[in-house]
Amino acid sequence: MKTQRGAALIMALLVVAIVAAIAAALITGEEIAIKRTEFTLNADQANLDLAYTGPWIITRLQQINKDFQQNAKMPTWPQTLHTTLTDNSELTIEFSPAGMRFNLNNLAQPISNYGFIFMNLLQMADDNISADQAKTILQNVQKELFNNNMQPGRANYIVSPSQLRLVDGITAKIYQTLIPYLIAVPDSNTAININAAPEFVLAALLSKDENAATSALDYRRNNGSFTNAGLFLGLPSVAPYAAQTPYLAQIISAQAIDKYYLAHITITRDHLQYQWYSILQFGVNRQTITTLYLGSSL
Repeated sequence: MKTQRGAALIMALLVVAIVAAIAAALITGEEIAIKRTEFTLNADQANLDLAYTGPWIITRLQQINKDFQQNAKMPTWPQTLHTTLTDNSELTIEFSPAGMRFNLNNLAQPISNYGFIFMNLLQMADDNISADQAKTILQNVQKELFNNNMQPGRANYIVSPSQLRLVDGITAKIYQTLIPYLIAVPDSNTAININAAPEFVLAALLSKDENAATSALDYRRNNGSFTNAGLFLGLPSVAPYAAQTPYLAQIISAQAIDKYYLAHITITRDHLQYQWYSILQFGVNRQTITTLYLGSSL
C-alpha cells in the first residue's frame, strides 16, 4: 500500500511539474510575442520618424548656403542634429558631403584622373600590393563598371561599394579596410572634399603621404575649413604633389555646398536604437532632397 501511495505521489508531482512547465512555456511564449509586437511597433514608428530628416537637412543646407553667399562663412563637417521628437523618440542626424569618401564611379572612364587615388587606397589597405598589382585591380574594377554600362537593364554605375567583393584581387582585408572610405553615387566626377575627407582619403590623394594629410587636418583644426582649393594646394607639405600632379586642383573641392551627401541617422525609442545610412542628392534649386539610398549599412 505504501509503495502504491509513493508511486501516486511521484506521479502527482510529475503531473504538477509538467503543468508548471507548460504554464511557464506559455507565459514565456506570450512575453516573447508581446516583445515582438513592441519591437515591430517601435520599428514602424522609427520609420515614420525618418520623415523628419529630409526637411531638417534641407533647412540646414539652405542656411549653410546663405551663410556662405552673404558672409563667405564655410561650414565644418560633419553637421549634427540631436532632438527629441513629439513621440519622445531621440533623433540624431550626422551628415557630410559624399566627397569625404572616394566615389567608386569616378573610375567609370577607362582614363580617369581619379585612378591614382584608388591605386593608393589599395596599397594603403595592403602593404604587400605592388603598383602593378594595384593597376591590375583598378582595371578589373573598371571592367565591372563597363560591363554594367553595356548590359541593358543594369545600372549605369556601381550602385554599392559592396560590389567590390566580386572584383578579382579585392581580398577580405582590402575590402574591410577600404569600405569606410568608399561610396557609390551616380556621378563620374565627384571631387574629394578637402574640408570633409578623413586623413586616410587625404593621404591617398597625396601619394600615401600621411604627414601631408596630417598637416591638412591640422590646418582645418586650427583655421577652420579651407575657403578655396588654393589654400590646400599651397600648404608646404601639399605643394610638391600639386606640382607633380597638375590636375590635382580639378579633382578636389572646397565648396560650401555639394551635390551629394552621406547621412547617418539614429533613432532611439524605449532603449532600442535604429540606425540608417542614407545617400542624398541636394537639388540644384536648393529646395529638395532626393534619397538615392537608404539602408542599415553602406
